[in-house]
Amino acid sequence: MAVAEYGTTNITFQSTDTWANNVDGNDNISVSGSNGWARDIVDDPGANNISVSGELRGNKLFYGNVVTKTNITAQVTLPYTSGTVNASSTLAIKNNSFNDNTTVRLVASPTYPYIFQKWTSDSGGSTSISTDATLNLTATDHTSVTNFYCWSTSPASNNASLGYHASDAATACGASGTTVYWNADDGSNFDDAFAFYTDATLTTTVSAGKYSDGTSVLTVDSSGVITSGTIC
Repeated sequence: MAVAEYGTTNITFQSTDTWANNVDGNDNISVSGSNGWARDIVDDPGANNISVSGELRGNKLFYGNVVTKTNITAQVTLPYTSGTVNASSTLAIKNNSFNDNTTVRLVASPTYPYIFQKWTSDSGGSTSISTDATLNLTATDHTSVTNFYCWSTSPASNNASLGYHASDAATACGASGTTVYWNADDGSNFDDAFAFYTDATLTTTVSAGKYSDGTSVLTVDSSGVITSGTIC
């Protein structure tokens, strides 16, 4: 993560633009007051209790962006809880003083049936940071990284050749030749599946109707989800 670090001699009002949302150049800064630069820090010192030395000297402040790729969302859960960052979106994270809050936590949530793959520091996905969906960032982690990209990937899949008919179970029970795929985590048998897809990457759901292995017949809705089952 990118960290703005202050010692005793490198403190400037202009530098607050980098890590604070409530500052715009030199025209929105005051040492105290409800709109002061220091009140942008998570641990608010109060409108009349702000000082340059007290808030910035010797402090480290986080700034960066969460960038979600396709089929995955994310959220900041420490030191505060953000709204959900939708897929293919960006959320700026600022205002965290590591003197007051030691961890910034990012949590990625893939969209079913996709699974979490990795966090990277580049938009192409070649530089991996972590393969854990929960990413904890402290003042010494990834200090040169500003953008944190989270990625999903397709899960492993199973497949079977089934009979199909749009509405008639008996016809489906006697038919064959329609290959369906499902999430391997659901189970090894076709009737363990939550939903059927037309491809191994589980990208496109099958048409609604009846699907059968000749012994059992399942009813699938327009979203590819199995809603019921019975015997032939």
